[in-house]
Amino acid sequence: MKKFIKYFLIYFASMVLPLSAMSADHGHGSGRERREPTEILVKFKKNVDKSQVPELAEGEEISSIPQLGVKRIRVKNPRMLAKMLENNKNIEYIEPDEEMEFFLVPNDTNWKTQSSALNTINAPAGWDISTGANGPIVAVIDSGVIANHPDLPPLLPGYASVSGLSPNTDTTGHGTGVAGSIGMIGNNKIGGAGINWNAKIMPVKIDDAGGTLLMSNAAKGITWAADNGAKVMNCSWGTSVDGATLKNAINYAYDKGAAIFAATGNDGSGSIAYPARYSNVMAVGGTNSDGKTRASGSQYGPGMGVVSINSYHTTSTAGGYSSMSGTSFSSPQVAGLASLIFAMKPKAKPDQVYDFIQRGAKTIGGGYNEQTGYGLIDIGKTLGLVRDETPRLCPCSCTDQTRL
Repeated sequence: MKKFIKYFLIYFASMVLPLSAMSADHGHGSGRERREPTEILVKFKKNVDKSQVPELAEGEEISSIPQLGVKRIRVKNPRMLAKMLENNKNIEYIEPDEEMEFFLVPNDTNWKTQSSALNTINAPAGWDISTGANGPIVAVIDSGVIANHPDLPPLLPGYASVSGLSPNTDTTGHGTGVAGSIGMIGNNKIGGAGINWNAKIMPVKIDDAGGTLLMSNAAKGITWAADNGAKVMNCSWGTSVDGATLKNAINYAYDKGAAIFAATGNDGSGSIAYPARYSNVMAVGGTNSDGKTRASGSQYGPGMGVVSINSYHTTSTAGGYSSMSGTSFSSPQVAGLASLIFAMKPKAKPDQVYDFIQRGAKTIGGGYNEQTGYGLIDIGKTLGLVRDETPRLCPCSCTDQTRL
C-alpha cells in the first residue's frame, strides 16, 4: 500500500465578497491512480554509506534530509528492496518514498456563517484576552500560501520542498485556506477573522507542481520549519502508514520546541491518520456546526486530542473567500489557539500548550472519549486559564521541570 499524504478537505463555493469564483474541484483525492515509488529512503548506521550495501551501490542518490540522516536513493523495485534489506546490519531503517494525497471529500451544503462557528468555540471571549500580538512563528506545512491576499498578514519567508517551486504558489488553494483559518486579519473591516489576528505565518510548500505529496517532502518541510524558528506547526494532511522518516521529522520538530497539530482525517473510520496519531502531536478532529457531535467523516480513535468545528469561511487563492470544511480546517483552528497561548506564555513547552487546550475544552459526552477526545476547544476558557494560572511544573514528562 502506498503512503499517501492526504489533505483533509471539503470545499464550498459560496463567497462573502465577489472577488473570485473559486472552483470546488481541485482534482485531488478523486480516485486517480497512484504511482509506484521510484526512490527509497535509507538511514545508514554510523560510518556506513551505500557503497557498503551491494544492493544499493548502483542506486542514484537523489537528495537527503541531513537533520534526520536520511538518504533518498533511486532504485528499482523500492518496496521489494526495502523488505529485503530491513534487517541489514548496515542499515538503521529503510522504506519506500511513498506518495501521499490530498484528502478531498464531498461538499457539505449546510455551511453556517463564520460568526456562528466562532461563537461556538467561544472565540470572541478569547479575543478579549489576546489577539496574538508578539506571538510565535506558525508554519503552515501545506500546499503553499499565496502572497498579498488582502486579508492575510505579510507572510514570513518560506520554503518549498520541491526545488524550483515557490512557497507562495498554491495550485490547490488548500494551504491558503488553512492559513486564513489560522490568521486572517481581524477587525480590519474586510473579509473575516482568523483565530489569531496577528499571526506570523510561515508558508511551507510540501507538494509538487501537480499537487503530489511525498513523505520525504513532508519531512523536509517539517525539519526546515523547525530549523527556522517555527513554534507552531499545522499539518492538515495525513497517511494511514506509519513511516519512520515522517515520525523522525515530527520528533525533530517537537524536540526543538514546536507544538504540532494535525488533522485526524475524513474517512469516518476509527483510525486516526499519521502524523496526528503520534503521541507528541495533537490530533484534531471535527464536529458538526453545533459543536456537540462528531462530524460523520471525522476520523477518531486512541490518541484523540480535541475537536473543533469542521468548517471555516476562509481565504481563497483568487484573493477572495470560500467556505471550506473537513478536519483540514478543524486543525488550524487549534493551531491558531496554540499561537495565542504562546503569545501569552512564550516559554511554554509543547506539552504545556497541549495541556492548556485540553483542560480548556468542553467535553462532549461527559468526559474523555475516542470520538471527540477532550472535547470542543473553548478559546475564551483556555486563554483565561493561561492568563490566570500560577506557573506550574511541566505537566508532562519533561526532565528539566521548566516553568512557564
